[in-house]
Amino acid sequence: MIDTRLKAVSKYVIGDRLLDVGSDHAYLPIYLIEQNKIKYAVAGEVVKGPFENSKSNVKGYNFDDKIDVRLGSGLSVIQKDEEFDTITICGMGGPLIASIIKDGQTYLNNTPRFVVSSNVYGESVRREMANLNYKIIDEEINFYNDKFYELIVFEYGKENLSDLEFKFGPINLKKRADLFILKLKKDKEHLQHIKSQIKQSSKKIDKLEEITNDINLINQVINHEY
Repeated sequence: MIDTRLKAVSKYVIGDRLLDVGSDHAYLPIYLIEQNKIKYAVAGEVVKGPFENSKSNVKGYNFDDKIDVRLGSGLSVIQKDEEFDTITICGMGGPLIASIIKDGQTYLNNTPRFVVSSNVYGESVRREMANLNYKIIDEEINFYNDKFYELIVFEYGKENLSDLEFKFGPINLKKRADLFILKLKKDKEHLQHIKSQIKQSSKKIDKLEEITNDINLINQVINHEY
């Protein structure tokens, strides 16, 4: 039932109470309850179809008393005075995850651990969490269904990151895992393709400079020149 990407996320869930935003059939909460890693979860869904799927799935496992499926946007499903040990947000783009956290921060009643798994632009999440005084305690790259995912674990606490660390991840830069380097090479290929298309089609100088700069930064990281 649970895929390798979500299994990777499950390793970083702490405490008894989980909020899983955009739960997608409630796979992660169900797995964590089965493994006795948590005692209670809220599975949040903003779309009616996935909400109904999650409710049906939870009922099928007889976990109605342990997993509360709620319809609502992002962190707005958190009720008054309700606290969680871990909040997970997975399978979305970094900018969307960042906006969910930014828009929903007023609903937080404590400072839980955040575990996010973004399929693109993890930098957006790193910057938003830094604004909320959260620091990165772990990172890893996962590959599932032909996509790379940036798994980032945040806990409350201040840290100062460089632009390079915001872009690629401070722990990714230290670990230099094989999947991280492979992702960089794939990103570089993608940017080079876009660059060639821009050259052929128009005079978008600013965009061209931005892409060239990104390629140079990736080369810098691949070659360990930082």
